[in-house]
Amino acid sequence: MTEQLKILVVEDDYLVLLGTVSMLSSSGHTVLQATSGPEALGIMRETADIDVVLTDQKMPDMTGIELAELLHEQGSQVPVILVTGYSDIAEEEHPAIAACLVKPYSSKALNDVFARLFG
Repeated sequence: MTEQLKILVVEDDYLVLLGTVSMLSSSGHTVLQATSGPEALGIMRETADIDVVLTDQKMPDMTGIELAELLHEQGSQVPVILVTGYSDIAEEEHPAIAACLVKPYSSKALNDVFARLFG
C-alpha cells in the first residue's frame, strides 16, 4: 500500500465526491474536498501540506486542466491527477497533469497511480 497521503478531491458531482472521499478515507488517506476549481484554489492557498490533487475534468467555471495549469503557474509542486470520462486526454500533452484516470476507475487503478507518483 502507498503511504498515507493528504489528498484534495475536486468534484462538482456530490455523489461522486462522497464515493471518492469514502474510498480514499477507507484506504487510510486524509481527504479534503472542494466542489469547484475556485474553492480548490482557496484550499490550496490555506493548506500547505497537501500531497496530491485529484480533480474531475468537466466542471462548471473551471476545468480540471485549467485548475492544474493555474496551480502550476502559481508555483505549486503538488501533483495533479485528472479524472475524466474522456479517454482522449493525454497527460503528456498537459505538463501540469501528473496522471490521468478514466472514469469509472477502481481503487486499485487509483492506488497504482499513487504508487507510480509516490513510489
